[in-house]
Amino acid sequence: MTLTPETRELIDTREWSKLWQPAGDIALTNHGSFGRTFRAVRTLHASIEVETDTDPARFFRYDHHDEIEAAADAIGRFLGMPADQAAAFTHNASTAVLEAAAAYATPQGPILTTSLGYGGIRYGLVGLAPRLATSYEEVELDSIDDAAMVSNTVLEAVERYTPSVIVLDQISSATAMRLPVEAMIPAIQASSPETRIVIDAAHAAGMERNPVVAGADAWVSNLHKWVCASTGAAVIVTERGSDLAPAFRSWTGDDPFPRSFTWIGTDAKAAYLSAPLATEIMDRLIAADLDGHITGLLDEVGDHLAETWNVAADPRPDGMAAPWMRPIEVPIRSLTQDELNGASLIVRDQLKTDVIFTQFQGSTFLRLSAHGYNKLGDYERLAKVPSVLSSY
Repeated sequence: MTLTPETRELIDTREWSKLWQPAGDIALTNHGSFGRTFRAVRTLHASIEVETDTDPARFFRYDHHDEIEAAADAIGRFLGMPADQAAAFTHNASTAVLEAAAAYATPQGPILTTSLGYGGIRYGLVGLAPRLATSYEEVELDSIDDAAMVSNTVLEAVERYTPSVIVLDQISSATAMRLPVEAMIPAIQASSPETRIVIDAAHAAGMERNPVVAGADAWVSNLHKWVCASTGAAVIVTERGSDLAPAFRSWTGDDPFPRSFTWIGTDAKAAYLSAPLATEIMDRLIAADLDGHITGLLDEVGDHLAETWNVAADPRPDGMAAPWMRPIEVPIRSLTQDELNGASLIVRDQLKTDVIFTQFQGSTFLRLSAHGYNKLGDYERLAKVPSVLSSY
């Protein structure tokens, strides 16, 4: 699979916004939540679906196993995955984290995670624990703690609970903070060798180079966010040949990983098979300094809003900032989760800008994010956010 001359030219001439479908009248400044799919990937996705439909029995019964595994291997190379590990596709990071937790949890120890974890995962683990005859425990982390304090707090909880499985975020969705998972994993393994470690790296693929964390029992990331693959494409990475399998096993469920995840039903495989093209586009964008474009844009926007609103430029500890997202405190009262969702709709309706708000430290934050299609003008209306939400 190679890039078309048109795609190469758009990247080389820095007409990056044309790699995606033109946006409507809403400024899309919330890439970190859902992502956008490259136009070339959408075209390939559609052609795969047409090809599949010409002879579905051939594709699903005979062809797609090897094709899916080859595509997953290509994703693994993009991620810089170690040679002894393999990648398998799954629908999204939340599904795969819960799959891994279900595979590893035992009645001998609780499922442990942190208060900075993604809300959907935490809800899922709470429901999962009693079904697996175990309990759920949560480590309270202060979002302004530095790396050493985060590590110490997590390790103390591991020693106290001796969990059968711990789920750690590589990048916290709510705070856009990069947790020190590389330091925590060996410490956890030394303290509690039986504890299985699952890394929720939903935001890491594309944003970080070689993001797969050594020593984790399972590492999971979305491809529809920063990699800009189709919606419904994510990967789970673990040791090649391990017994990790989906909770709801199907035809290949008893095969060694990654084949255990290959056939979980007659679902839409085009999202998986078109994902390697997205990584090729990302590789070329990264070589053209995509990182500099995104971080420079967020620095300029974030500093301007912080000065305008008279708030801290960045609440995150030194060395723990996720590079393609940035939280800015909004000078309004602390909002509940339901109010956060409503606030996003108000800003979307009144300022024609798609945003997401989060809440931590008793304050409300606007989480900025960007990709190659964003420009400074997309963020100009955000200065009015406090006034728009003043009576909310």
